[in-house]
Amino acid sequence: MAEYHRHPSKRVNLGEYETEEDILDAIEQSRRITRLIISAVQKGSKFEVSQILEHYGLPMTSRLHFKVTNIVMEQWFSLMGIEDEEQIWNILKKNPYAMNKLRSIASGGTMVLSDMLTEWELGIGALQSKIIRRIVKYCEAEENDNNNNNNTNNDDKDITKNSNDDNNDNNKDNTNNNNNNNDDNKDPEKEQTDNNTEANGNADSDKKEDK
Repeated sequence: MAEYHRHPSKRVNLGEYETEEDILDAIEQSRRITRLIISAVQKGSKFEVSQILEHYGLPMTSRLHFKVTNIVMEQWFSLMGIEDEEQIWNILKKNPYAMNKLRSIASGGTMVLSDMLTEWELGIGALQSKIIRRIVKYCEAEENDNNNNNNTNNDDKDITKNSNDDNNDNNKDNTNNNNNNNDDNKDPEKEQTDNNTEANGNADSDKKEDK
């Protein structure tokens, strides 16, 4: 990143162009800008790509700045010239655009992955085969983790549901017990009232007989 600050190009001004196609063509015609941008894309650094474009005359205030940045991040990813398996794998893992693309096509099999890596300029051969195996293994492990998390979440939901059901049952039982207690409390009063009514009726009968 410091390289383009030390050696700025005065011949290229990306701000002179009016379409993203023209800007991309101008970038491709400059080996220096192309090399810098590819390096930034390999790192997965959208911020660094944005700064490179700004340095070469395409400011963030331009309506084309972020359009070009997104196109570059998605389409200019390259593994050309890298021959170390670990380095390639680290580059892939650090680049969210590349990993999202690989996840989306992994279910298509090794041939589809091979086509993608070839498009990214990692030629067919032993190194590409090793990377494909790592991609498949990584995606399978990720899918298993997601499934396990989903199962755990479902188990938690079941536990919560059962707990709520138990609480509802307890509340119903408490309500029924309260109703029974109220009935029990009301019965003695009712019996006393009935007894008083009966006693008063007997007393009235006795008075009538006395008369």
